[in-house]
Amino acid sequence: GLSYTRASLDEIRAAMRGLRQSEGPTLEGMHLIAKLVDNFRTVTGMTITIDYANAHRTYSPDIDEVLYKMVQDSLSNAYRHGMASKVAIIFQDYQGLLSLMVTDNGATTRNFVKGIGMEGMEERVATLGGKVHFEATDFGFSVTAEIPVPGESPEPAREEQTHGN
Repeated sequence: GLSYTRASLDEIRAAMRGLRQSEGPTLEGMHLIAKLVDNFRTVTGMTITIDYANAHRTYSPDIDEVLYKMVQDSLSNAYRHGMASKVAIIFQDYQGLLSLMVTDNGATTRNFVKGIGMEGMEERVATLGGKVHFEATDFGFSVTAEIPVPGESPEPAREEQTHGN
């Protein structure tokens, strides 16, 4: 079949690891995600678009990390399971809620089973007080995360909690 033309997941993982290591702390937030997407395009040949809308360039390290992992996992799933050729990534920051939607045109089954990757996404987003929604349609698959983002005011309560550990 066509399998020999598709990069293996190991190759993709190696490329991604190399990316994280080589970039160091200079890139963060959306810049790191943009780099991840560029890399993924190169390795897989997929068409991937990103719409940052009004999202900030960076959030807290926790939020940035969860967004990065979510984009990474969603792209891996789209490529590996869906055999998708197109992926659209959309960020939206509205009234204290940051949403990230990743939609692909891959083959789906409406009664999909949540894998470990999806459960991992849910858990990571839940630690930030957010939620994830997965949807399989006739046109592809979409993952939407909604994460509450703190406003401009600092959150002293959270600082106090960490000292209790």
